[in-house]
Amino acid sequence: MSPIDKNHDQEAGAMKSKWWSVLGVVLIMVFTLMACSKSDETPLSSKKAITDFRFASPAAVGTISESTHSIAVTVPYGTNLTALVATFTTTGHKVKVGSTVQETGTTANNFTLPVDYQVTAANGSSVTYKVTVTPGPSSAKAITAFSFASPAAVGTITESTHSIAVTVPACTNVTALVATFTTSAGASVKVGSTVQIPGTTANTFASPLIYTVTAADASTQNYTVSVIVASGGCWTAMTAFTGTARSDAVGFSIGTKGYVGTGLNGSTYYSDFWMVDPAGASGLGTWTQVANFGATTPTGTGIVRASAVGFSIGTTKGYVGTGYDGALKQDFWEYDTGANTWKKMTDFPGSPRRGAVGFSLGTTSGTTKGYVGTGDNGTTFTQDFYELDPTGAGGLGTWKTMTPFPGTARTNAVGFLIGTKGYVGTGQDSLGYKIDFYQLDPAGAALGTWTTMTNFPGEARSSAVGFGSLCGDGYVGTGSTLCSRFQDFYELNPNVATGATPGTWTKITDFGGGLRDSAVGFMIGGLGYVGTGYDGSKYYSDFWKYTP
Repeated sequence: MSPIDKNHDQEAGAMKSKWWSVLGVVLIMVFTLMACSKSDETPLSSKKAITDFRFASPAAVGTISESTHSIAVTVPYGTNLTALVATFTTTGHKVKVGSTVQETGTTANNFTLPVDYQVTAANGSSVTYKVTVTPGPSSAKAITAFSFASPAAVGTITESTHSIAVTVPACTNVTALVATFTTSAGASVKVGSTVQIPGTTANTFASPLIYTVTAADASTQNYTVSVIVASGGCWTAMTAFTGTARSDAVGFSIGTKGYVGTGLNGSTYYSDFWMVDPAGASGLGTWTQVANFGATTPTGTGIVRASAVGFSIGTTKGYVGTGYDGALKQDFWEYDTGANTWKKMTDFPGSPRRGAVGFSLGTTSGTTKGYVGTGDNGTTFTQDFYELDPTGAGGLGTWKTMTPFPGTARTNAVGFLIGTKGYVGTGQDSLGYKIDFYQLDPAGAALGTWTTMTNFPGEARSSAVGFGSLCGDGYVGTGSTLCSRFQDFYELNPNVATGATPGTWTKITDFGGGLRDSAVGFMIGGLGYVGTGYDGSKYYSDFWKYTP
């Protein structure tokens, strides 16, 4: 090998050695870079938990169960679940409900049914949390209505003071009243330890009762229930009139007994007469038949009629006259309680009539004279007035013409005494039904003076019943018009003025027997008694006591 070739070979070997060295360095750098690249890479996160879940409005914090991936939230009762906005925190990358990405504190959802929240981690894995929102128990505890069915009365609820006031009719027995009530959200109610069942549980309301209402959330509210018994007196059912049911009878009292007789049922007129002792039968009254009207012996035949007048004078005598039995009457009769017989008196001096008024007056020591006027004489209504002195004409009675009734001529008015004055009003004249009222003072002038009183406050009417006493007020009620019958009752205090007109009327408890006209009424010992009558389809025999 020549030196030149040898040099070439040496140079070529040196070049190869350099290339291999460069290649080695390059490979070392590549492997180094690859090693460095692998050591710096971070795996994507798999975290995907909801760590807090709540609502701001209404304020409510959820309870998260990671083992079941469920969240339970209790919100106040009555919360609208259709658009609640949740505030939540998560370790995940994003949260969706269905296809909607959830933004905490912004996105609203309908939680009427459970809602699935899908949480997706950074590495693409996901988990679903089932969010259930439940309304809490109700805090409602109000009594929203309160009433009694018997007697019918509706309570007034004042929520600001949590009080209920119920006014019941006069003389209501408050020892066993059953309340019907409603509460909000089905709350339970107790009085003391007794659970109250509407329409079933009876309580004594002699003093206010505390009704404790317990809500579903166990909170409570007390209501004070007060029952007020109305003033105005009360009606008590007595033993019924023993005779046949009827209307247009006469009734009056003598001493401690009442007397009822004559009258009409359909086309039948009656003459039988009955005495009631209101103290009998443990205060319910006992009836005893006495001599028929017009009978001159205790068992004699009587004289029938209806629409007569009747009153008592003194302590043993009753008087009945005028009326109708198919013909108009003007005869007058005296009943003697001792002999149990009737004596014919001097005839009434006015024209024969029916529907007149009659009452007796005298001094505070006793009644001494009778007064009869107004009525229907078959041709016209009347307004003449007469005074009966039963001691005149040898005990047959004498009549004196008095100052005429100052109102329009009328029939079927009421007339009664209060103290030493007479009172006449209501009735029917040629123009219709009346409410005007007048006072007769028989001692005011030789023929008596009339004073206009305050009008009767009820609806105009005829065939009402009226009664009064020596030491009290007067009472008027029941009656009818062409199309209506009444059971309302009013008390007249003649000594109190209404403006410039004397007399004040006060509505009292409605008559206990219901609607009717043509009944009888009288007073015994300050108590009123009313019975019999007609309601347009039925004749009555019931009898009632009124206690002011």
